[in-house]
Amino acid sequence: MKNYRSRSQRERSWTFENYSEVRASRYKPASNENVFFLTKGGRPISKNTVQKMIMRYASFYGKPLTVHKLRHTFATRFYREEKDHLQLQKLLGHSDPKTTVIYTHIGQSEMDEAIDRVDK
Repeated sequence: MKNYRSRSQRERSWTFENYSEVRASRYKPASNENVFFLTKGGRPISKNTVQKMIMRYASFYGKPLTVHKLRHTFATRFYREEKDHLQLQKLLGHSDPKTTVIYTHIGQSEMDEAIDRVDK
């Protein structure tokens, strides 16, 4: 759950489950629409809109955050939890596995642990 202050400065909470319900009733997406976040008109939001939203919220919370940092953070956390480069490569839309490796920020200690697991 995420708490935030709205423009009226009231504290509000939301979860992805709440948004799913609101999405279905407010935006009335087409039955074949597989995009999660939609505009008021029911169309997928653009990359530019996402970037502006991230920058606005980052500024509000005083955090140096970009969409690109979020992408790297997701990739690193996903890899640490799942240890599946092929699935991560597909999720990130990379054609070259080397690019996916760059995104994961794997440290030396994690590489040593991987080697130790293979040796056992």
